[in-house]
Amino acid sequence: KAIWGALQGGLSPSLYALVNVLPADQSQQALAILREGRGKYPTSLELIILEADFLSQSGDNAGAEALLIQAHTATPGTPDVINALAVAQAKQGKTAEAQATFQSLGGDSETVQRNLAQLYLQTGANQAALDLLTPLTQAQPNDAELKALYGVALQGLGRNDEANAAFDQALALEPNQPIVQSARAQQNNAVASP
Repeated sequence: KAIWGALQGGLSPSLYALVNVLPADQSQQALAILREGRGKYPTSLELIILEADFLSQSGDNAGAEALLIQAHTATPGTPDVINALAVAQAKQGKTAEAQATFQSLGGDSETVQRNLAQLYLQTGANQAALDLLTPLTQAQPNDAELKALYGVALQGLGRNDEANAAFDQALALEPNQPIVQSARAQQNNAVASP
């Protein structure tokens, strides 16, 4: 209620963005407050991205994408909008669109490819991630992080023997590789759970 009282004055978009700290069970009220803020500040990228995030969290990735496409059209080249749009597209399985969106940030560089592969892994698009990671790991066989990401993609595809081999290679290069440690912990938890 204190936040709502402060918002009544409509002081700034950042105040409306404070709805992000509200508990999850108040998401509908938060979204209503956020939309009120967008009504007062329709060009605020902060509020647009936050509303898209709320929509995505509620499972409306298509709504998030539509909102972010409008923002991207109005403000092309804005990294935060581009990243959020690529995530919304990837969550819908639109890997080609996500790749094109993400590449608009920096072309087809290795960094863009690596980041895009990580995005694909986060959204469960393991084959798309593997397709990007295969040539990267071949070009940089001594990159422990790439080997680990490659292993995660293989693991996500159920190719566990190949994944474990990639993890072992990553650990040989970097004994405390955090991606491998996390993936192996998840793998062990899955095996331990009936």
